[in-house]
Amino acid sequence: MPEWERNEYRRLIQRICRHHRDIVEPFINPVPKTVPRYYDIISTPVDIGVIREKLDTLAYNSRAEFEGDIRQMLSNAYLYNNPGEYVFEKALEFHDLFNEQMNTTVAVVLDRLAQEEEAITKVKRRRKE
Repeated sequence: MPEWERNEYRRLIQRICRHHRDIVEPFINPVPKTVPRYYDIISTPVDIGVIREKLDTLAYNSRAEFEGDIRQMLSNAYLYNNPGEYVFEKALEFHDLFNEQMNTTVAVVLDRLAQEEEAITKVKRRRKE
């Protein structure tokens, strides 16, 4: 994944955290070890801190990996919590918010990729001439 694309995902997470703190608050940090049976039930814990670190350390090779961690984080919330409970409901809100924001971000990424592809095609044409 190119650095510019990784930066788009960083900005996405930053925007969501800054403007929707009430929704993302349960997902910012790891679930405390004192939460009963959480780590018995959840085998792959993920939080926004982990996602940010993976972005910063170049651990994601693709958008799918980044989105996979977001989806894992939300799946964990759905698995551990019951419908109607605070964290479950915040996960539903986060899911909708993320999908909306990600659609915008993906449009930016795809536009940039199209521009790069066009530039490469022009260079190849010039070389053939």
